Amino acid sequence: MRRKNESLQSELDQLRTLLDYIRNRSEVESMEIYRRVRTAADPMDVVELLRGSDLLLRNSGTDRDRTGGSETPASGLGNLELSAFEHSSIKVRAKPWTQVAGDGLVSELISSFFAYDNGFYLSFIDQECFLDDMQAGDTANSDFCSPLLVNAICALRCSTSERARVYGSVQGFDIRERFLNETRQLLDADYGRRSLTTVQALLVLYTCYTGQGRDRGGLQYRHAAYEMLKRLQVKLEARFTNPGIADEAGRSKCQKAVSRALWGIYCFESISASAYLQPSLVRAPTIPRRFVDNGGIDPAVTGHRAPEPELQLSAYVLSATCDLSEKLYESMLEYGRPEVDTRIRLYQELREWGSNMPSLIRADTNFCPETSLLSTYEDMVALNLFRSLDPSQRLPDDLGTSGLICLHHCKRTLDTSERYWEAWPADDYSIMNIYPLFHVAITLLHMLRDNQSHDLFDRVCALLSRFAGDFSLARYILQALKSVAIRLRLPLPQATESLFRDLKMSAAELADVPAAFVLPAHAEMWDVIYEEEQGGSDENGVQHMGIEMGELLSQWTNLELSN
Repeated sequence: MRRKNESLQSELDQLRTLLDYIRNRSEVESMEIYRRVRTAADPMDVVELLRGSDLLLRNSGTDRDRTGGSETPASGLGNLELSAFEHSSIKVRAKPWTQVAGDGLVSELISSFFAYDNGFYLSFIDQECFLDDMQAGDTANSDFCSPLLVNAICALRCSTSERARVYGSVQGFDIRERFLNETRQLLDADYGRRSLTTVQALLVLYTCYTGQGRDRGGLQYRHAAYEMLKRLQVKLEARFTNPGIADEAGRSKCQKAVSRALWGIYCFESISASAYLQPSLVRAPTIPRRFVDNGGIDPAVTGHRAPEPELQLSAYVLSATCDLSEKLYESMLEYGRPEVDTRIRLYQELREWGSNMPSLIRADTNFCPETSLLSTYEDMVALNLFRSLDPSQRLPDDLGTSGLICLHHCKRTLDTSERYWEAWPADDYSIMNIYPLFHVAITLLHMLRDNQSHDLFDRVCALLSRFAGDFSLARYILQALKSVAIRLRLPLPQATESLFRDLKMSAAELADVPAAFVLPAHAEMWDVIYEEEQGGSDENGVQHMGIEMGELLSQWTNLELSN
């Protein structure tokens, strides 16, 4: 009984400490603490993190050398670097690749990139070749790693790294912005040099801007990457055919890296372009998928078991992602067209493809970050086939209505996403987690007059709010959903109304949002938002794609001010 009382008293003391932190910090910091409590497996972990952060800040002042008066590095920063290094699955040397942070933080950021981003969305970097070159430390003769690419990766991963935030607080600056500035300076100094790593760095840089809701400004990097890729295409394909390496193992490794790069970029662009309701700007490569031994998914790889390294989970997931990207390209060509025959054929092919997936890469038999994202990507393809149709439109072959198909795939994505957060409640994640939710949200938005959509809309908004602290993109998506729902007088679920009321974004923040994601503009939306303009389809019956999120938010702000 005594031990139990002591335990309860200790827990009460920790809760009081947590309450003191929330009371005594700024509003922004208090909201961040609250968000961390909601996502942590154990709220007491947040208390320990806050205590550690305060200790580092108290120790971060420099000590004067008594003999010469010079300043020596603070011990707190060294402890932070050491802790980050010890907890990193991949350990690398920061120099000569970056001057922004030390080995510990850089090791953590590189580790999290390959754990969460490289497994699906940014799969165009071959981990083995990148790390071999990085460990060698020869910036002049490196084919698969560069200072530009390393700094871009670190900038991206800072968005979700708690340790990076503490590191920046200790140093007195925004560490993510430091990495971004270093990336831009390297780009300016090296922009004329065409290389695979420059293409990759440009795409990572675009992703950094996208996460912060500034993708309109980041589009220049995306387009520059593809322009450079066109000029490198012949050279890269020639290197794939003849790597110029004598030993078989080295030749195979180089071919795998080039194949992964080209196919990975194709998949990355397919996912990215879908947020603008456009087909991929990059066509499928003509070289084989050499990153998988047989060039595709091996039907023999089955069985309900945890993946082993030799089974090449990420390679099989990438190959499946390539299949889906080709299907997404076809579906985007049909977007807005009134005909349904091609949609039905593509959907039947998608269902058959899904039923033949091996157990290794199925989320229902081998649930992990890579397979969960693959499952939601499959749903994205289906939603893009039917979202632009009237939800009540009946389809042949006993498929029901287009609305029911959309609801099915929205629910499937939400079930998978919620299971992801249950499995890794306080862990890291990728910006890719936002893309399927964006597609679910813009699908359900125009189905809110159907009560069947309300629970799903509640759930997708709640999930998006989880990302709002790390990625401004999620906050802008929620604000855009709110503005459309209010202007169209759409019925909102009670929980969503409460969440929307809690969105604290000033008119200044929303006056000129450089977010270029596109919300599909159905006829009703065009009539309300563009009262003076032509309706939502052209003379061929093809619907206008939609309206940029930033433009929508700007119009919403002007309307609010005028009222």
